[in-house]
Amino acid sequence: MISQENWKLSTGFSLIELLVSVTIMMLVVGIGVPGYIEFNKRQQIREIKAQIEVVIELARENARSGQMDVCERLYGYEIAAVTSQDVKIRPVCIEGTTPDWGDVDTYYSLPDSYWLTNIECLAFEFRSLNSDIIYKGNEGAAAWLSASSPWEIRVSSADRTYTFELDQAGTVTKGSWI
Repeated sequence: MISQENWKLSTGFSLIELLVSVTIMMLVVGIGVPGYIEFNKRQQIREIKAQIEVVIELARENARSGQMDVCERLYGYEIAAVTSQDVKIRPVCIEGTTPDWGDVDTYYSLPDSYWLTNIECLAFEFRSLNSDIIYKGNEGAAAWLSASSPWEIRVSSADRTYTFELDQAGTVTKGSWI
């Protein structure tokens, strides 16, 4: 049995016990924080991909429904990355005035630390009453996107790039890290 005097002396933690506890906590934090930061970056890029899918689907649905904002007769809807961070949608008119890209509100802006790395090719068009997507590319000349070779979209940050594909039907694939 411990006497009352010895009990008072043994009621705290020793320096060794405190050092061991602090070392274990530093190891756990040192391993956990970088993993959390990496997880957060991956989730942000996946959210960007999801937002781009929403933009593509909105352009397709507007074209299918024939929604005419400024056109007398609608040809379709076009989607393009006007800058490396801004994606826009605009109607393409047969009769009437097709608005310039500067006159169209940005539909989606990527966060500051992310960008589209292949914007020079990001120009698609959905035609009215047609479910297929027309790939316009950087020359603006329309060409059917072949189903055997889907078009690649890349979202990048300072240290990571996420790639996903868009097929002729306008469906976006799951994607992968490169």
